[in-house]
Parts: sequence; structure tokens; C-alpha cells
Amino acid sequence: TRSPQDRKCGPRRTIRRGPHALPAMRGAVLAIGARAAYPAHRAMTNRVPPHNLDAERAVLAALLAEPDRVPEAMEKLSAEDWFDQRHAAVYEALCALSMRGVAIDLVALNEQLAAGGKQAMVGGMAFLAELSSLVSSAAHLRHNSKIVHETALLRRLIRESGEIISKAYETRPDGESVRELVSE
Repeated sequence: TRSPQDRKCGPRRTIRRGPHALPAMRGAVLAIGARAAYPAHRAMTNRVPPHNLDAERAVLAALLAEPDRVPEAMEKLSAEDWFDQRHAAVYEALCALSMRGVAIDLVALNEQLAAGGKQAMVGGMAFLAELSSLVSSAAHLRHNSKIVHETALLRRLIRESGEIISKAYETRPDGESVRELVSE
């Protein structure tokens, strides 16, 4: 017989690596739209890279509430800073509209996403309406932008550290190769 847990999520399995045993769920999903840019990290550590989806949503909601603050956000954030691909696409569309001087509202944003072929991936008007209902002002834009930026820095540090570790394992200890790796 199957337990209620098995019926909901599939049977529990255990992944054994070294002295640690990690429970795993069949079909477990990180987050809808979350980046798959860190598969090597996930494979090495079975950990999710640092991120804060609430801060990402709060920044986007603040920019929808006060679109005149998009240039301020552009000084601090780039499209690569977003963990969730949907959030990155919305941010890119907001920046594009702002740079063109177009008045930003949900309709213009939805059209910009459609023109870029990202409307369906984002979730269309329903997702944008959900975002716009999260906050009524951009009072905490600077604080939440800092969180998004700093978690992006941590992910870059993890990614680059992983690349260095991989290169170190592959480097022959012949003196010159080691010096080249250290100098990178």
C-alpha cells in the first residue's frame, strides 16, 4: 500500500553521497520559472543557490507602482541579477520601455513582453496583475534592490568558485599550469 505522502509527491528516495543521506522527491521542482543556470552547483551540493523571490517580486511591484523609478533600479540591477527567469524578463521589458520613454502600465508591459516573445513564459497579464497588486508604493525599492543584487553576487561567487574548483581538479601539477590557474 502507498502512504498519503507517496500518493501526493511520489515515493521518497534517498540519495547517498559519502557519509550523508539526502531525501529526494521524484518530480521536485525548484520554483516555476527559476533559473536552470546553476545545474553544476546543484549536482555538486544538492543545494539551491541563494535567492529571495519575495524581494524580486517586491522590486518589480514597486517599479509597476512607480514607473518613474525604473532608471534608479537600472543603476543597481541588471537582467542577470534575477534568479527567476520570469522576473528577469519583466525587468528587461520595464527597462526597455523606460529607455524608449514609453509610459509604463500593464498593457504596455504586456505588449513589450509579447514583442520579445516572452509573454507566455512570464504568464501574461495574469502574472503582471498579480505583481502589481503586491505593493502600493516603492518605499522599499532601494532595500529590496540591494537584496536582489547581493544574492546575485553570491550566486556569481558560487559559480566562479565552482569553475575554479573544477579547473584545479583538472590541472596537472607541473608548475606552470598551477601558476596560471592561481593567477586567474
